[in-house]
Amino acid sequence: LGFTGPLAKKAEDFVGRAPLERTLAAPRRALVGLAFEAAEAVAPGDPVFAAEQVQAGVVTSACFSPRTGTALAMARLAVDYAEAGCILEVGRLGGDLKRLRATVTALPLYRP
Repeated sequence: LGFTGPLAKKAEDFVGRAPLERTLAAPRRALVGLAFEAAEAVAPGDPVFAAEQVQAGVVTSACFSPRTGTALAMARLAVDYAEAGCILEVGRLGGDLKRLRATVTALPLYRP
C-alpha cells in the first residue's frame, strides 16, 4: 500500500499487512536510474549484472537522451547494488550481443 497510500493510516488489519510491513522496513529492491557511457540502446527486460557476473536486477524502461547524447534507463536492482555511482553491466550475451557499462544514478534522471 505504500505506493497507493500511507500504510500507517490504515488502522484496520487486512490480509497481507504483515508482509507489506516487512517489505517497507527492509526493502530488497530499489528503483534507480542508469546512465550509460554510449548511445547504444538497451531494452526493458534486459538483465543487469554486477562485476561478479551476478544478476543484480532488470531494466524496467530505457531510452536515448538527446540532451546527454547517451542512453538512459530505469532498473529495479537489489539494494546491495543500488547505491549511486555503482558500476554495472546491462545486456544479454550470446551471438553478437554484448554488455553495456552503466553507472547507477539517482532519480529523476534530469535536472530541470
